[in-house]
Amino acid sequence: MSNDETLKGATNRLQNIQHFEADYFVSIEGGVDLLDNNYEAFAWIVISDKKKLVKQKQQHFHCPLKFQILLKKDMSLEMPMIWYLNALIQNKKMEQLEFLTDNLINRTDYYTHAIILALIPFTNTKLY
Repeated sequence: MSNDETLKGATNRLQNIQHFEADYFVSIEGGVDLLDNNYEAFAWIVISDKKKLVKQKQQHFHCPLKFQILLKKDMSLEMPMIWYLNALIQNKKMEQLEFLTDNLINRTDYYTHAIILALIPFTNTKLY
């Protein structure tokens, strides 16, 4: 999914959950896009309190070269790429980010800081 498609997906997901009773609504959508001739993985975090809407793009990282070659041939290979990576790590009992970072970052770590940063306009209302 491109940057625009990923943001639209996160925004649509957020709209679909706002009928629930909650203080905040959080939507996370991951994607892959071409930047400076390299495919990079990233995520959009969209948060709302029904009065304010904040969109925060998570830091991105380069996709492994083997996967970039496949993606350049056909962007629809995004899901097979993920399945292939999952097959590589299946016996190691770890997530994709743990595998790619040699256990330095897991999925929770990756999204936690992005969500905290996206909450700044809600927690520091005098500045926003």
